[in-house]
Amino acid sequence: MLYSPLVGARRESEWDDHGESQAMTVDGPDLWVSVEVPAGVHRLSLYFYNKDGHIADNRFRDYLVELRLITEKLPPWPTSPKPPTDTKQFVRQFDAYWKQRSEIISRESINPVLARARVRDFWGPVYKQFLVCGPACYWVRISRNNSFNTILQAVMIDKLAGPSSPFDDVPMAWMGGVRDTPPDPDAPAPIDPHLLDKLLAAPGATGAATGGTSAPDRGETALVASSRLLWRCLDESLVKDRAAELQWPYRLLAYRAAANARAPRVLLENWRWKLPLWTPEDRSAWESTMKKAHDTLLELNPDMKGRPY
Repeated sequence: MLYSPLVGARRESEWDDHGESQAMTVDGPDLWVSVEVPAGVHRLSLYFYNKDGHIADNRFRDYLVELRLITEKLPPWPTSPKPPTDTKQFVRQFDAYWKQRSEIISRESINPVLARARVRDFWGPVYKQFLVCGPACYWVRISRNNSFNTILQAVMIDKLAGPSSPFDDVPMAWMGGVRDTPPDPDAPAPIDPHLLDKLLAAPGATGAATGGTSAPDRGETALVASSRLLWRCLDESLVKDRAAELQWPYRLLAYRAAANARAPRVLLENWRWKLPLWTPEDRSAWESTMKKAHDTLLELNPDMKGRPY
């Protein structure tokens, strides 16, 4: 289950095409997700969790995911009427909107597929991720593919490269202002207040004082520098064709090399965040941050304390 900062716990939720209301031999209904991508290179992530996939017909969930460009502009979402309202009029307005949108989806289904993925055996949750460039709008079709029904837990988008935006430094919603961001490997390390005592107490520690290192240390430092260079080259190649297939394996190799060379802790934490790759210590720190965020949220919004979760 994904964690919800709003309720301070993990909660199961999903979009569902209710395909179970039709025979499994019927094509569709499917889930169609429209995603507006701003300028730059972004990672589009879909999260799937077959939470009851170990029983009954729920086992029969096996999806085909397709990514397409949106070429026909979608109609605007109907505006909510202000009271006093004519409910029937709003229903007619929404029905007209839905009919127009469905017709657009039908026409857009013939657009070329840019990338595909398959979702199967996901009682243990899985992410399916695409590298997308903007500004552009994309369709993600999750095809029922003769399954029991089609479910999707989350859609997320992360900027990897591109022009700066006013939203880059905006805190995440429902976190009470608490930030959960990767450590900056280029930030200067805090000064050790006991550094002078350590240097004076260590006989023959001139190497540490002058920055001198032994041959093995120089080799390890060179390995870390090479890993940094590889990581930087991968960052710069994000905008290039065919670069997507290189990102994960070579970033993982860079991380392994740097970790083996005892790279700075902050650098390794930053790279694990971006891969993403978790250690038990990372999970513990994340859980602590989430608890702090939820506690702060309740302090800022006392009326939420009485809500039944």
